Amino acid sequence: MEISWLLADEICIEYERMQLEQTGMTWKTIKDTLNAKYRENSKKGLFRCLCCNAKTTMRLCEDKACHFSHENKEDCAGQRNYTRYATATTNHESLKHRVGKAIIKNQLVSGLSRTDAIVIDGYLHNDDLSYVPDFIAQWPTGEVWTFDYVTGTKNAKYQRYLQKKQELYHSKNFKSYFLFDHSQIAYKEAQNALALSLSEKGSLSFLKGDSPWEGLLHDLAKKYGDISLVPDRRLKLKNKDVDLLLYVNDEIDGYLYKISQLELRQITDQLSEIPDQWYMIIGSSKHISNNDLFLFDARSKSFTWENDQVTNDELSEMVMIIEARRAAHSKEEELRKQSIKKQAYYTQQPSAAEVASSYEFTTIDSSPSNASNIDESINHYIAILNEMRNSSLVESAPGFSVRIKECEEDIQLYRNTGDISDRLHTYIRMMKNALQK
Repeated sequence: MEISWLLADEICIEYERMQLEQTGMTWKTIKDTLNAKYRENSKKGLFRCLCCNAKTTMRLCEDKACHFSHENKEDCAGQRNYTRYATATTNHESLKHRVGKAIIKNQLVSGLSRTDAIVIDGYLHNDDLSYVPDFIAQWPTGEVWTFDYVTGTKNAKYQRYLQKKQELYHSKNFKSYFLFDHSQIAYKEAQNALALSLSEKGSLSFLKGDSPWEGLLHDLAKKYGDISLVPDRRLKLKNKDVDLLLYVNDEIDGYLYKISQLELRQITDQLSEIPDQWYMIIGSSKHISNNDLFLFDARSKSFTWENDQVTNDELSEMVMIIEARRAAHSKEEELRKQSIKKQAYYTQQPSAAEVASSYEFTTIDSSPSNASNIDESINHYIAILNEMRNSSLVESAPGFSVRIKECEEDIQLYRNTGDISDRLHTYIRMMKNALQK
């Protein structure tokens, strides 16, 4: 194990080795420095195991982590856990993992410093663990939280290893946090979707249940329809559960994503099914500095980022996107119907009356029957646009400036051609509602 007691101090020999490395010291100088500092303590049996209080001996190694080992052969659960942990990290992890662990532990200890939790290295758990976490927070109630930092692109073998970890944590009722390296993000911009590995998916089971966002998705779907929530009309939400996924960069700054699983809306011959690892990003990702990553909320007994609420700005942005998307879909549908109508006219199939009855027109609020009424409505629209342009809403939500310009273009189109765009009514209604709040 990398840590032992020396009187009342925890001595992490590997961490001290890393600090010396960062100064540019050679291995020989590092070894001489640590020997000068601790060798006599080791010879006198003054180092003690944090797990069982037995005597430990310092082991300085160039090609693997410096550590302490039990003097006698009857080692404890902590020693056996460390052997398993060291084997796994040697095979799967990197220098980035070692440096990141040091940052994470420092921030974790700081974040939980005013609680009754004790933060220890995972291998110091007093039970044998077949798969060992990087860190553990132990609570007086017996509750255990685990923390794992996952770096780099991993092969199938490593994914299975992480899945086994997750299964073990679940069987022991641990509350677990997986911090995935930011380089592992697989993002598809057109669909605003993330593809998750098996281990990333497995981590969601520990962070499920973001109820404010799930409630918002249900409300938006009820008002606008499921199709308005998803950028690509070939896709839909498999359900409206919202999960949290946390990535960190090299400085251990966090990036929190809210996601919901995707599936194909309609099965095709070319693509019979969509792989179930695709999730759509809900709203905007949230940046969390490493100083704030483990800020503890005593009221909810969780980290503050786990209590992510829906803000007015986020709601307004989502509604604006949905309204614009619906307007675009409506225009596409109108053009499609016009194409069908023209085709029917030229082929004389079906009759003109049948085509007319199947074609749905979307008109402005007053449903005017003559040009005079339409002009009155257009004047009303212009008044709303002027009021919106002069309101504070344009500054707080710059997207409205784009909508105003598009409405002015649609009004000019009407004056030139007599045609009224479907989106004009949608945008005016959205602005009218916003002004009345």
